[in-house]
Formats: sequence, structure tokens, C-alpha cells
Amino acid sequence: MPALAFLLVSLFFAVATVRSAEEWQEGGRPLTRLFSRFDYRGSSSNWALAEGPDGLIWAGNNQGLLEFDGADWRLLPMPNGSAVRSLVFAQDGRCYVGAQDDLGVLESDESGTRVFRSLLDHIPKADRGFGDVWSVHALDNAIWFKTTSGVFVWRKGAMQVVKIESTTGGGVERDGKLYVFSAEKGLVCVSVPGETSVVPGSTTLLAQKALVRGAWTLLDGTTVLATESTGLWRWTDEGVAPWLIEPDAWLRENRIYTGLKLRNGRLVLGTVRGGVAVLHPDGRWQARYGRAQGLPDSPVLRLLEDRRNGLWLALENGLARIEPSLPVRAFGEAEGVRGIVNDSVRFAGRRYAATSLGLVRLRGAEKATDDTLFEPVPGVAKECWSVLVVGEELVVCTADGVWILGSAPDAVARQVTQQYAYTARRSRRHPGLIYIALRQGVTALQREANGSWRELPPLSGTKDEVWSLLEDPEGRLWAGTPYRGVWRADLQDGYRPDAQVEIFGEGEGLPGATPTMIARVDGQIAVATDAGLFRLAGGGKRFEPWDAPDVPRDPILGMAGDDTQDFYFLAREKGGKFGLFRWPVAIGGVRPAPERLVEFAPYARFECWEITREDQTTLWIGGSEGLLRINASQPREPAPGPRVILRRWEAGGDVLHGGAPERVVPPARLEYAKNRVRFAVGATAFAPELGGTAVRFRWWLEGLESGWGPWTQEFSREFTNLGEGAYRLRVQAADAFGVAGPELLTEFSVLPPWYRTPLAYAGWVALAAAGIALLLRWRLARQRSELLLAQRNRERLLRAETLARDAQLSALRSQVNPHFLFNALNAVRARVGESPEDARTMLGQLAGYFRRTLETPAALVPLREEFAALADYVALERARFGARLEVTLDCAEDVGGFEVPALLLQPLVENAIKYGSVTTPESALIQVEARALRGPRGVEIVVRNSGAWVEPGQAAPTESTGTGLANVRERLAQWRPDARPLEAGPAPDGQGVEVRLQLP
Repeated sequence: MPALAFLLVSLFFAVATVRSAEEWQEGGRPLTRLFSRFDYRGSSSNWALAEGPDGLIWAGNNQGLLEFDGADWRLLPMPNGSAVRSLVFAQDGRCYVGAQDDLGVLESDESGTRVFRSLLDHIPKADRGFGDVWSVHALDNAIWFKTTSGVFVWRKGAMQVVKIESTTGGGVERDGKLYVFSAEKGLVCVSVPGETSVVPGSTTLLAQKALVRGAWTLLDGTTVLATESTGLWRWTDEGVAPWLIEPDAWLRENRIYTGLKLRNGRLVLGTVRGGVAVLHPDGRWQARYGRAQGLPDSPVLRLLEDRRNGLWLALENGLARIEPSLPVRAFGEAEGVRGIVNDSVRFAGRRYAATSLGLVRLRGAEKATDDTLFEPVPGVAKECWSVLVVGEELVVCTADGVWILGSAPDAVARQVTQQYAYTARRSRRHPGLIYIALRQGVTALQREANGSWRELPPLSGTKDEVWSLLEDPEGRLWAGTPYRGVWRADLQDGYRPDAQVEIFGEGEGLPGATPTMIARVDGQIAVATDAGLFRLAGGGKRFEPWDAPDVPRDPILGMAGDDTQDFYFLAREKGGKFGLFRWPVAIGGVRPAPERLVEFAPYARFECWEITREDQTTLWIGGSEGLLRINASQPREPAPGPRVILRRWEAGGDVLHGGAPERVVPPARLEYAKNRVRFAVGATAFAPELGGTAVRFRWWLEGLESGWGPWTQEFSREFTNLGEGAYRLRVQAADAFGVAGPELLTEFSVLPPWYRTPLAYAGWVALAAAGIALLLRWRLARQRSELLLAQRNRERLLRAETLARDAQLSALRSQVNPHFLFNALNAVRARVGESPEDARTMLGQLAGYFRRTLETPAALVPLREEFAALADYVALERARFGARLEVTLDCAEDVGGFEVPALLLQPLVENAIKYGSVTTPESALIQVEARALRGPRGVEIVVRNSGAWVEPGQAAPTESTGTGLANVRERLAQWRPDARPLEAGPAPDGQGVEVRLQLP
């Protein structure tokens, strides 16, 4: 019944903590969560238990050390492969471990992964074969390892050996001191260095051959000594003496193996044969948990009370966690409650339950140690729907009619009707009358003078199936049907088969085709439906939704209570959540708003629809998986939500964090090759629920995901192929009741791949420059070879053609001047570190320039393309000169298609930049304009630069070959002999130098 266990956990956070011995005497199953070897992936047998400072649970297993974080288990094997027998956490938060022929401490490595460090090197070799370490104790700023050959004391980095002959079992603590039991001396107090003393009077134990298993000081100061086969003993300064209490015989028979004193003062004893016994401080029985209560095994080897008051059991066959003082009990198939529980009631001092398989009752127990289970009631084995107590008789409504059962222990049920009956309601207005809801209509039972019951004719006004009945103060009978709303019969003057029946359905405000149940709340008729709670209004003529605060508009599954007491109801809330609500009784004529006692997880499958209120504190809830008994007198606030614990963090297969809580991992910078990360988390919420784990998680990786993912039981996630950038992982946990805790935040970043780093960009630029240089050398060599071959074949050509070829070759060499190339590449390299984007732009311009200058096949090109080539060239020169160069290119649109020899203007602009930058003190200004001639058709091109004109024959400010203008003049003469000669000289305004050519 995993869903039933889940429901118990939920109610634990809502019900009172009032406890009494009477509650335990009705038996039932306590809150229990079981872990098998398939859950924790270890051996079946477990020997030790401890809780860490971070709330993690540790268990000593035959295969090593187990660790549980609320979501998953881990197994840490011992170096020698032995079992772990004992554990203890010291005040410094470190865990000390006792195994077989080994002992040591848990530490964390560089990644934060827990590792075991043995302390054997600190023990003399002659003393190392000590066998099992049966207990470990943190006392007097030292760690005490109790072995079969004595005690090892670890203090300040040194080991002290205290040898004691014939010791058995583990050590026990009293008043901050360690005691061990010797088969030759009795109870021995161990101290350092090596001094021992025998407890006076403890030799009495030797005569009884008692094996000491534990010692605890109770609330009244009494110290109790537990032995395996001789029960409990009182331990005083005078010695030890048997403690004869009620469960003494049971404890002797079942053999005590371990024990624990709870925070509330009660004593828990684990036995070899009978499971766990819980005792009051005065020795009275409190409870017992064994195989009959759901434990998989009887031998209990170690006990632990965690900080949430849960009791952990280390068993020979698994692990278990129960709540020893939880005021909730469940009765299911193991307790004799089979089928669906439709109703329950206390009759003749015992609880009866109407189930789908018949009528059962709780068998009384002569002793609290006996299992108290439900047993079938003879004669009532049909499907039972409800039970009603009428005086000394029990009215049972079943599928084959109504049965009456007397209160005598040996009473036999007798059948009084044969019609299919759902429920019975006793009339307060007409004593001796019981209304019976049938599959077809309603009838009544009338008590005769001789005490027998007589069935009356059914009401003739309706044949509807009826599930619930209610008599209002005026004597009118209300009935709830599964599909046709509710109806009302006027029976104020007594039962009459022909009484008038009024039907309330969709036309009267109720939702259609929905089951209805009738109750009376706050003096009003209330109807529970799948659409929520409705009340009678409009002068008693119609129903309306109950608009009181916090009344849910969800399906109501069950109700209990009336105007004189608190009203309880069950609701199936939106999203599949299941809620138990309490509506407190009216104060000063005003009933407060309902309060939700508990809210279940959306996947809870426990279907319950029947509530029976026994007294002011006790509720019985029946449903698809059994019967619950709860105390609901004092709701308590829900516990804070669970805190997420980072258990493991891997990046590219490397462990960045291994789960040790003391290790803090700063924001990590991950190499791009390690952009696959995996996280595993836990949260110490141990309450059981469907699916095994009591905690759910939701994840959000900021930088990759846009928001929170859904709640899931997934406690680990892997993210692959993460791009470069910053990330933040957010994880939140929620317990079984939907209460969320604080978030876990983990930040990291992924670095870009090596080929997108600044150094890589510099390498790409250098590689591109080398490639371009090689390409240029190859192209130049190829073109030289072609020109030379052409010159040999055309030696007889005219001198004009030779000059034209020479001019073209000279222009080509000028355009691919190595100085210009190297200057451009140096400018690109300078931009790589400062602005990679600018560097990429310059490389594009350089490629465009060479594409136009080296790959243009036509001799003539449009003027707009000539200006485009100039734009690439000027952009590269501007990058080299920076602010010292300003260039303006202006080609009128109406002359853009005018064809000119390719590369005609580049030598002119190159000269302008060359001389203008030298003769201008500050920044050189270059202007290139192309306009249509005003007179005859043609184009006028002007190249103007700032600076001073140098007359021919004068000393030039920079080295000059004079070939630039000469080549342009020769090409013009060859192309257009009728063109006006090129003019070069001072600008007309005296500001700079101007070169002008007119092309008809």
C-alpha cells in the first residue's frame, strides 16, 4: 500500500501530536518506508546508522558504507572489502568508521568526493588483528573504537591501545564515560591511559551470563542497562539489579540486540526475534513494530532517531524508517481490511468497517504486545455500503438487503430486508423509524413493540438510486442521488409512502449528472458535488455555490460533522491534488472559513470518500486502500521545504564536486572541450510516497532554458554541447506536500573554442596574409611569363602597342606594389587585438581591391567600377594613415556608365596621397570628382590634393620616379588620340595641386 503510506505522511504534518497509550492498543500500521538491497544496491544486512550534520543518512552495510540524500543511495566500499559495523559523527562533523580489521575516518579529496582514510598505520602491527569494531564513540575530545580485543582511543593524531580480556559486544556510554562488558570482570569503565575500573556489583551479570547491549539514562535519572537474554536492569551506584516490568518476559523471549532513547524520553529496543518495542519511561508498553506491522524482517541490529523524529532501523534484510509516535494508524489488507472501505463506526467498543467484500471488525487484544487485526463478521459477506448504530444494535446496509447485528460478542446478524441498500439514517423527529436509501428509491424500517424491525413500503414519488440521506429539523427527508441532483420529501407528520417529493436539479442551480451528498452546515442544507459545495437559498427553492472564503470549487468526496461540531470534508482539487479540510464550529454565530489540513501531491492515488467522526479528536477515513485512524485536534504548521544538496558535478567526465558539504566550488570556467556537464542533487525529505522518493525537483539552466521545468523525481540532469557563455543552474526541491525549499545556485561559464579566441584570430590573419602573398607572387610570376612570351611573339608590333603594354604592366606593378600590400597587412594585424571586427572588414576590402585589380578581363570598365576600386584602395590607405588622410570620391550618376581604361585613375590618386601627405603639415585632403562636360559630350575628371606644387626641375620633398603621370598620358594617347592632354599644376585657388583630364 504505497499510496496509503504516502497519505499517512501527509496527515502527519496536519494532525495533532497528542499521544496516548490507548491509540496504540488498536494496532494498525505505523508510517513505514522500506528500503531493500535493490534500492540501495548493497548487501541485505545492515549494522550501523548515523546522521550527518547535513542531514544525510549513513548506514554500515556488509558491502561497505551507504549514504542516502533523500533521492538516491551511494555505496563506498572499504579498502579491504569488509563490512562496516559501526559509525559515529564527532563534534567536528567528521565521520569515524569501524569495520572488520580496519578503522578510520571519512575525508574529502580535491574534488570533494568522500573517501575513507584508514588509521591502521597508527596502530602497532601486533595489535592490528582486532577483528570487528562493534561500536565507535565520540567522548572526551577523543574517538573510542570498541573491538573484540579491547579499545583503541584516537586523540590528537595518536592512537592509544587499551586491552581488555574477554570483551563482548559494543561499548555503552554513561555520564560521558565508556563502559565495556567483560565476561571475566563484569562492567568495566575504560579511561586513558590504559586505566580500567570494574563497576561495583556488576559481577551479578556474570552469573546470569548476560550480554550487555546498551545503557540509557531515563528522564527520572534512572539508568537502564539492556542485556540480550536477561532483559532490562537498573544500574545504580550500588550496582545492577533486574528491572521487572510488564514486557520483561517478551523482551527475554525475543532477545534485545540494540536500543535507543528517543528525545521524548521513550525507550526503543530492537530485538532479534520480535522487531522493535517502544516503552514508556516507566517501563509500560507503548507500541511494537514487527513483521505484522509491515517490517520485512524481525532482527533489528541498530536504531537511529533523525532530526525529523523519524526512527531508522538497520535490519538483517534491508532498512526501514518509521514514526514511533505518529498518531495515525492505517489498516489495510495485512491487517484484515480487504476491499474498499465504504463506512466505519464504533459499536460495542470495537471498530466495524463496511467494505466491498463484507463486514469486518477490529479484534480486541488482551495485551498490547498482541497484533490487533480486523476479522470478518460471520454471516455478512456481501458488499457492504454503510453501518449505523441504533441503541444496542448495528444496522448494516448491503447489496442483499439490510442486516441487524446485536452487541453480544457471539451475536449473529439477521436479515430484515432483501433490497439493495446503500445507507441508513435514523429519524430524530420520529423515534423508532429508520430511513433506508435503496438502489431504487427510499424505504423505512419501523421498530415494533417486541423490538423487531418491520419494513415499510417505499416512497412512491421516486425510483431514483439514492446514496445519502438527511433529515432536517422540520422533519423533511433529503436524498442525494448519483445523477439527478437531490430531492426532498415532506415527512413532517410521519412516514407516508405517498408523500410529496420535490426534485432539485439543473433548473434549481445544481450541476447536472454529478453525484451528490447531503449534509447540514451552519444551519443550512449543503450539497457536495463534483463542482464543489452548494447550499439551499432562494427561500428554499434553489441552490447556489457556497461562496464562503476558502471553500473549494472542486469535487467533494466525503463529509462528516454537523452544526454542533467541526465539519470535515475531502476535496479533489485542481491538478489532481487531494485536500482534507476542516470547517471549525461557529463562534458567536459565525462559522470561520474552512482551513486546509493537508494538500497531497498530484500523483497520490489514494481514493477516499468516507469520513466518520468518533469524538472531538478522532477521525476515521475509508477508501480504496483501507482505513485510517487519525487525531485531528491540533493542526500543526508544515515543516520548511527541503534544502537542495549538490551531490555531484561533472564536466567532460571530470569531477568538479563530489558531494562533500564542506567543499565550496567557486564559479567554474570550463574549457569548450568539456561543455558536457552533469549534476546530481539530493534533498533530505524522507517521507514516503508513490514511486519511492518523497522529494521532487525542478531545474532551470539560465543561459540555455527560458524558465523552470516541471516538477519531477529526476534528481540528476546532463547538459551536452553547451555553447560558450555564462550559465547559472537553479534547482529547487519540494516535499510530498508541495512545500518547496530554497534554491541551489551553481554558476559556471564555458570558454569559446580555441579557434575563436583572440590569439586564434591573429593566427587566421597571419595565415590569410601569407596565403594572399603567395597568391600574389604566383599571379605576378604567371603574368610576367605571359607578358614576356607575348613580347617575343609580337616584336614587330608598333611602338605604340609596346608602350601601351609597358604602361599596363607598369600600372599593374604599381597597383600590387609590395609596399602597399605590406602596409595594408600591417594595418590589419594592428586591428586584430583591438577590434577583430575591423580586422575582418579590412581583409574583405583588401580581397575586393585585388579582385578588381587582378581579375578584370576587359580593357574598358564603367567609371563607377573605377571609383569602386578606388574606394577599396582608399579605405586601406586610410586605415594606414588614420586621421592624417581625408579622401572624398564623387562620381556623378549621369557619368557612371562612361567607359574608361581600367586602372586609369589609381596612379593619379596614389600620387595625390603620396605627395599630399608629405607636403601637408597636418592631414592631407584628397578629392576625386567626375562630372559631365558642359559643352561637347564627355567627362571631366579632377584629382585634387592639398599641399604645394613642385615645379619641374626643383627638388621634390619625397623620392619620385615620374612614371605615374607619364604612363597615364601614354595610355590616354593610345586610347583616345583626340583627347585633351592631361593637365597637372597648382590648383586655381592656389590651395593644393590639381590634375585634370577631359575625355570626349
